Amino acid sequence: MANNPYINKVEYGGNTLIDLTSDTVDAAHLAYGYTAHAASGAPITGVMPMADDYVVEADTSGIWTYRKWNSGVAECWGNISHKITSWGGWGSLYEAFPVYNASYPSGLFVSAPTFWATPVASSGFCGVEIYTGASSSRTPDMYILRPNAGNTNIDGSINFYAKGRWK
Repeated sequence: MANNPYINKVEYGGNTLIDLTSDTVDAAHLAYGYTAHAASGAPITGVMPMADDYVVEADTSGIWTYRKWNSGVAECWGNISHKITSWGGWGSLYEAFPVYNASYPSGLFVSAPTFWATPVASSGFCGVEIYTGASSSRTPDMYILRPNAGNTNIDGSINFYAKGRWK
């Protein structure tokens, strides 16, 4: 490499101290404005655009999977299951008991997030009624709804997603 004005390999006392010859970084794959050295040893400056937002924390907590984004957005999703033991008449609809609700991961939201829910019953058609009690620390109360009393003692669950702010 007599024509290479850059140093890409340093050996001392028979030991290789630095070896860039197999590095694969290039300007197109290095974040905009960051600097590094190519396999030749030449300095490069990244040109790849950086994402406007990115995940700063992702984890699970109880029934939840959650993410916190650098922009301050927080989101979580989970599922709760119950045995539906009875249906209470409410006009032409029937509400399942017990009431469903769940606590969010501690400190995830600074105010009540926007909340979506999808119910599932092991038999028959169902919907979900999102009721009261929503806060930054817990979901609103929810009931599974059916167009008839149907049978009791069936498995029911609600899948849900919440999106709000953590900062």
